[in-house]
Amino acid sequence: MPSHSNEKGKIVANNDATSDIDGFLPDSSFLLDVPAEDWKDAIRLAGKGLVASGFTTDAYTDEMIATVEKMGPYIVIAPGMALAHSRPSEAVLHTGLSWVRLSTPVEFGNKANDPVSS
Repeated sequence: MPSHSNEKGKIVANNDATSDIDGFLPDSSFLLDVPAEDWKDAIRLAGKGLVASGFTTDAYTDEMIATVEKMGPYIVIAPGMALAHSRPSEAVLHTGLSWVRLSTPVEFGNKANDPVSS
């Protein structure tokens, strides 16, 4: 259950989970039924949602791509689903998420879980 600190520093339950998710995944972070030419383009789309929501700069998008180039397609965490990310850096302005649903799935190079559409 979400929680926060009150004015006295005590942790209290936050019963308004909707406002929490809206802060981390606002409407501006969604890109639905969009085309991507390849996995790099799919990550650029995810980065576009992060930048549009004020969570990161464009540099973080480049960092996400570099991470996959260095570490491989481990970000493809389930059949059809990737969770693009990189390490914390100056390019991260706030904690948040973006959600991309591709109109046509793309290959990331993960034999078990390709192709990716979300």
